[in-house]
Parts: sequence; C-alpha cells; structure tokens
Amino acid sequence: RDRNAPLFPSLSKEMTNSSLGLQPQEISNSLWAYAKISCPDHGLFMALADAACAPNIEEFKPQELSNTAWAFATVLLRHNVLFEKLAAAAIRKRKELRPQNCANLLWAYTKLQAGKYSGICRVLLEETLRQLPDYHPQEISSIIWAAVREEDPIRRRLFDAVAAHCSNKLSTFPFQALANMFKAFAAAGGHTSFLQEMSEECLKSLDQFDRLGLITLFSSAVLIYSRHGDEKPWAAQSASTLASLLSAKLNELQNKDISSVNNSLQVVAWSKPNIPQELVELNAAVSVLVQQHGITKRKGPKLMPVAKSVSDDETLQGGDESGPEERKSAHGTAEEGILPVGLLDAEGMKEAEELHDAMLDFDEMDNMALGIEVPNSRPVRPAERRA
Repeated sequence: RDRNAPLFPSLSKEMTNSSLGLQPQEISNSLWAYAKISCPDHGLFMALADAACAPNIEEFKPQELSNTAWAFATVLLRHNVLFEKLAAAAIRKRKELRPQNCANLLWAYTKLQAGKYSGICRVLLEETLRQLPDYHPQEISSIIWAAVREEDPIRRRLFDAVAAHCSNKLSTFPFQALANMFKAFAAAGGHTSFLQEMSEECLKSLDQFDRLGLITLFSSAVLIYSRHGDEKPWAAQSASTLASLLSAKLNELQNKDISSVNNSLQVVAWSKPNIPQELVELNAAVSVLVQQHGITKRKGPKLMPVAKSVSDDETLQGGDESGPEERKSAHGTAEEGILPVGLLDAEGMKEAEELHDAMLDFDEMDNMALGIEVPNSRPVRPAERRA
C-alpha cells in the first residue's frame, strides 16, 4: 500500500473525471479497492455514488451491490440516494443474493443506520432464514450482530433458527465471531441453553481470544449474570472467570478498554448478596483507574461538514451531538434515522467504531471481505475456520 500510495490520488482524479462513463463492475471494484486500503477519498466516493445512481443501477449484480454498500460502510461514508437505490435493487434481486451478499449488505446498512425505512433489513433477514444452512460461521455472526439491532418480529425467528442450527457446531466458529455472536444473544435475551453452550465453548479457549474478544466476552457474561445469576450458576461462574482474567490484564488495557469494562460493570446490582468476589475486586480496581485517568463515558460520533452530493438535496449540519432524527436539512427535519451525507472526522470515526463495533472485530470482517469477488479473482472461499 505504501509503495503505491502516490498512484491512488492520480487514479482518483482520473476516475472522478470519467465516473459517469464507468460500468457497474468498475464502480463497485473501485470503491472496494479504496475502502480496502482505508482510503476514503470523499470526492471519488461521491462521484462514483452519483454514477451508480444513474439508470444503470439495475445493471448491478448482487455482488456489485454488496461491494458498493460494504465500501461506503467501511469508510463510514453515507450517500442517501445511493443507499435508497441499492436497497431497492437488492430487494428486487433478493432471490439472487448469496449468503455473503446478504451478510455484507446487512452489515453495511446496520452500521450506517441506513435501512430503517427501505425494508432492506427485513428482506435480508428473511433471505438469511431461507438460506441459513448455506451460511458460514463468520456470515452467521455478522448477520446476528446486525439483527440484534432490528426490532422487527422476524428477529426472534432468526435467533431461534440460528440457535438450533449452530448448537453443537460452535467449535467451527472463529474465536472473535463466536464472541460477537455470544454478545448478540446476550443482548437479545432468552436462549439461555444456547448461551450456556456458547459460554462453555468460550471458556475452554480463553487463551485464544485477543483483548477485544475478552472484553466482548466479559460484557456479555456480566449482562447474562445480571439477568440470571441467581438461577443460573454457570452465568456467575462465567462472569467470575472473565473478571479474574481481566483483573490480571488491567495494565495491558487502553483507556477505551477500561471504559468498556467500567460500562459493563454498571449493569451489576451491587446491593444484591453473593456477588462473586472476582467481580467486586475488578470493579474496585477499574473505579480507581477511571478516576486516575479521567476516563469519561464515550459520546456519539460527529459528522464533519462536507460539500453535498450533486444527487442529494440534503444539506449537512455537521458537528452537532443530536440524534439523526433531530438534525435539520435545508428543507426541514431530516428523515428519522437517516444520516446526512458526510464523512466522519478522525475523532468521530474513532467514536463510531467504538460505539457501533464494540462487539465486532474489524480483522474478522476484513477476513470476510477477502472473499469479495474482484476481476480475475478466485471464487468466494469459506470464512476461515479454527484449526
């Protein structure tokens, strides 16, 4: 990437100037390439989005729809008109969507909070239910991560189906994917037998989880303990084991990690009797670190003002801390749940990653992205399994 760094600005200028003449595959592959190297060239992305919104949007194949949405979500960039048209096209082509297409589209729309009114998320969840036996572990984990944020009744059906399908298959899941799914089920509630199975699988291999994975497991275990600790001894044991492990690793944690652990501990009812000593000791140690380092609760992401897209009538009001439904466009209140066109600044991007991806490891999602088809590539390969 460093060796070819000067090449990308030059290519960006050429593609921006000729964007309206590009074919769907050229548009999607270009966006994928720039997102893959973490190069969110705003001008290029907006130009290619406008090109994709031309009448040829119907010519996009499912993989091209998936790549395009994935690229914008990866660089935390939104183009309202594009995402509306991508959603409509994906819905029309729903029977052609493969598992990886569904997983990447749902991940993108959920990450950018872009699918509330288009119906795309419900369609993708329905397709997941239909094709679930064909999904690889990483794809299932990604879908569940996104589905837990959906309020549609289909979510319960999906969680029931995934619990039944994945029971006794958890050893095939990559470690971070397992941690992510554990947290999603913990947040959704119910399925205590499957939660216990996931907890036991995780505890058998704690030395295989990285820092983010351990924090994800801990927040999940504490949430389950706060709900079921009295009647589910395994929940208390899981929380205790992870608390003890984190206590031994506190000096290795960054401030944002300590903040995450501290937030997780807030769900514990400390006045109740018989709280595991390991939790009490971790809470005391974390409280000291929070005071010493002045760690505060994370805020939501801020948008950096940018020039609006030629195909989007909304005017960005960046820098405020209001929710999307409170932001105003030039024509009044922005549609609830729809973010204006804009690029997150460095601080906002970091905050967004922490808020929206507390249970998603970007390296694991990157592994999934390696299977995205590009010209002359080998066929999509299954998500990597544990040895």
